[in-house]
This record gives sequence, C-alpha cells and structure tokens, in this order.
Amino acid sequence: MNGYEKFIKKQQTVIPSSPLNEEDFYKSKFKSAPISTWPSDPKYGLSFLQAFVVSESITHGLNNILIPVNGPPGTGKTTLLKDVIAHRFVERTKNIYEAFKKDDDWYQSSASISTIMDASIVVASSNNKAVENISKELPDLKSIFEDYRDEVRHFREVSEEGSWGLFCAELGNKGNRNRFKKKLSELSWHLSNATDVFEFNKLRKSLSEVTEDGRGRTIHAYLNKQLKDERLPELKEAITQTSVYRSQALNWFFETMDLVEKGCESRVIIDKLKILPPEDWTEHKDSIDKLVRQWFGSSQDEKN
Repeated sequence: MNGYEKFIKKQQTVIPSSPLNEEDFYKSKFKSAPISTWPSDPKYGLSFLQAFVVSESITHGLNNILIPVNGPPGTGKTTLLKDVIAHRFVERTKNIYEAFKKDDDWYQSSASISTIMDASIVVASSNNKAVENISKELPDLKSIFEDYRDEVRHFREVSEEGSWGLFCAELGNKGNRNRFKKKLSELSWHLSNATDVFEFNKLRKSLSEVTEDGRGRTIHAYLNKQLKDERLPELKEAITQTSVYRSQALNWFFETMDLVEKGCESRVIIDKLKILPPEDWTEHKDSIDKLVRQWFGSSQDEKN
C-alpha cells in the first residue's frame, strides 16, 4: 500500500447507503452549515446526502482532506458543488468586509492576498472539456433562478454577455491566460470608474464623440444632471482641489456651472458654448481631459 492509499484509508468516512435509521451517525457528522446557498429555484434544494457532503466540505475543506464524490451524470454533483462555492464566495466577502472595517487601505497590505485567495477554488481535471463546461456553466445567468437574476451581480458590467458576473477565470493555455489578463485590465478600469461619483469619465467620453453642434448640449445636460442630483456644490468643491483648477484652465467650466446653478436658460448656455472658436474648444476639452487624469491619478486614454 503506497502513501496515498494509506492517507485515503486513514481519512475516509464510510457513509451509510441510506440515512434511514442512522440518526446518531449523521448527528455526529453534521458539524457545519453553509452561510449561503446557490440562488437556484428554492423548490429544489439539496437532498439529504448532498447536504451532508456540503457540510463535510465546509468542516474539513481547509484541512486539505480529500472529499471524493462519485456518481453518474445527472445525479447532482455539480449542484452540491454550487452550494460549496456559494459558501466560500460569501465567506470571502465577509472577510473582505471585516478587513476593510479595520483598515481602509487593507488591499495594499500583504494580508490582502490571503484574504482573497483563502476562499478561492481551483477546478482541475484530466479532461479539459469538463473544466471548460463548469467554467461556463457557473457564471451563466441561466444558472440563477429567474426571480434572482436582477439582484445577483458581481462586476456584471465587465462580464461576458449572458453571465451574471465575473466569477471564473478559465486558464491553462496561453490564449486563455491572455484573455484573463485583458479581463483584469477591464476590471481595473471598472474599479476606477466605481469612484467616479461625478461621472467625469462619461462626460469625457461623450465630448470625444460629440459633433461641434452637440458639445454645448452635452455639457449643459451633464451639469444640469449634477444640479438635479444636488451634487453641483460637491462637484465645485472637488474640482477646486485639483491643480488643473488652480491653473485657471477650468474657469470656463465654473462660469458654466454658475449659469446652470442660477437657472439660466438652457438655450443661452448651449449657444454660448456652441460659438466657441475651434482653438478655444480644444483648450476646454484638454482641461476636461486633465481633470479626469488628475481625478483618477493616471491616464486612461487608451480606454477611450
């Protein structure tokens, strides 16, 4: 008997073929319950034995104990795996939240790696197709019960079409790794925009695409929205903290904000911006570009 076989024999738990009349056995083994379940149809929960395997996984999973689950196709192996994954997913979210409560800059510490990776899961197989299938099935929006599909999201804005969020990284060959690297870049851009409370990037992108006749309407619409959202005073205060403001390059923008705040007719504001000479408009647009770069701390030109 080799070392692997000895390990398996020592650690293995023989499960009775039927839970009937085995109350004492299962009471002694059911030690953990998942803190979350996969958002599937609540009419169809796990069977008793599936729930037992999930409990065993949660209890012993961190101790590197092997928990083999055998069964032909269609017997619910992936179903119970989803609940294990849901538990680890929520567990990691709680750990991140606790780390954030202790230190706003937790993600810059070495502990951030273990906080995130301790709840990560590697799916491996001698069959590449099996890994590919589960990597596609888990983030598929159809894997979520229809009543929950609008609520469940995890960076859905940068996930593949038809998925509920970024959830799996399909690695292995070079092509897969390159696609994952590109997706990380998109995620980084998304996280930068998550702090864009004044929608600077949206304004900047709109101005880069709008025609000469539309630039006045674009700026007025942007400032008017900030006014309706009661953010105009905050916007002014935020901009005054930037060096591009101190260089007086945004004087025109502040003048326009004052007009909007005073309730000046939209036609007057739009026409005022519309008749700007091309060279003045170029300077105005450049000042918005500098504002965005300073707000986020680095240039994102390649993304526009």
